[in-house]
Amino acid sequence: MAKKRQSPIRIVNIKTAKMPRRSTGYFIGLPIEKEGASLVEIAKEGLTVKAVKELQGQTNLDSETLFYYLDISADVLKNAPNEEKLGLSTTDRIIDLAQLYSLGLEVFLSIDDFNRWLKSPSLDLGGEKPITLLHSTQGIKKIQSILMRIQYGIPV
Repeated sequence: MAKKRQSPIRIVNIKTAKMPRRSTGYFIGLPIEKEGASLVEIAKEGLTVKAVKELQGQTNLDSETLFYYLDISADVLKNAPNEEKLGLSTTDRIIDLAQLYSLGLEVFLSIDDFNRWLKSPSLDLGGEKPITLLHSTQGIKKIQSILMRIQYGIPV
């Protein structure tokens, strides 16, 4: 029988742990009064440049990975006013990433642990690092699927 490796990442039993609850809106700086709004409506309305900055600050995601996934350049963000509206596609991607981080925080209880997991080889991905899937919405969905399996104790 193969020896099981110890992971430096903490995985917690969802039924017994007190988990930090962070909504999708938390990660993109939505005011509390907007938290109840439908994400579809928020996407249609469009998020602002400030939401990208808030997302980066809350997730500690490096600029290269974030901008690659959002398909925008750092110059666009640097030169655009905070209140400038982003297009539907970019807004959708921001919401997807915020939802991913919300779930990641539920599973790992800290953003640092979740980011460490994203950068670690995954058995579910044949040794590939989950962060390499942050290039498309399909990649985000795959990561969310793996997180839900971890959360509910479904074996690899």
